[in-house]
Amino acid sequence: MAEVQTASKTRDVSAAFKAAEDAMKFAERISSEVAIPAVNQLRYALCHVLEGDAEAALRHCVRARYDAYEAAVGFFLADNRTGCRFITVDAYRNAVGFYERNDFARMLTKETEDPNAPTVPLFFDLKRLMEQAA
Repeated sequence: MAEVQTASKTRDVSAAFKAAEDAMKFAERISSEVAIPAVNQLRYALCHVLEGDAEAALRHCVRARYDAYEAAVGFFLADNRTGCRFITVDAYRNAVGFYERNDFARMLTKETEDPNAPTVPLFFDLKRLMEQAA
C-alpha cells in the first residue's frame, strides 16, 4: 500500500513540476527573462524530492508556477503593455481553489456550470491590478 501512495505522490510531483516548467517557459517567452523566483522554487522542490519529502516538493512546484505567472502578469502591467483585459483559464477542478485564492473568478455560476466537466472556466481582470497599482 505504501508503494502505491509513493507512486501516486511521485506522479503528483512530476505533474506539478511539469506545470511549473511550462509556466516558466510561458513567462520567458513573454518577457524574454527568466523568472528567477520560480527557478529557485523548482530547485527547492528537487532538494525535497531527493530527501523523500514529496509534500514539500509539491508545495514548491505550486509556488514556482505561481511565481512564473506572477512574473508574466507583472511584465504586462509594467508600462501598461497589456493588449487584453482578462486572463482566462480552464482550471482542473482540484486546482480551482488555487485560482480563487489568487483572485480569479468563475465565468459561470455554480448552478449553470457542468458538474461533470473536468475543468471550470475562470477569469482574472487585469484592470483591477492596474487600478490597485495606480
